[in-house]
Amino acid sequence: MKQYILLLIISLFSFTGAFAADEAVVASNEGMEILGEPENVTPVRLQVKGNDIHVQNAQGLVLEVYSITGAKIASIKISSNDESAGLNLTKGCYIVKVGNLVRRISVL
Repeated sequence: MKQYILLLIISLFSFTGAFAADEAVVASNEGMEILGEPENVTPVRLQVKGNDIHVQNAQGLVLEVYSITGAKIASIKISSNDESAGLNLTKGCYIVKVGNLVRRISVL
């Protein structure tokens, strides 16, 4: 019974120490601005059907397609907020990147 009480006391002290360290980090970050995505930004959407890729909300960005080994296969400038691109891809897995969005796609 004494061992369990001792373990409980040790656990409480370790939790208190971790909590105090977290408070110190929070206190040192006061006044700092947290950067992130603006609230009014619509996320980029990708939809793949066969060899066609439909991209929404990516006007001005570049659509890049890579093989699974990392070789760049295609690079397409997106000129509107709702655009489709036909790609001549063979069956397999590919990596698609538009802005900060990166997805793995499979062409069947």
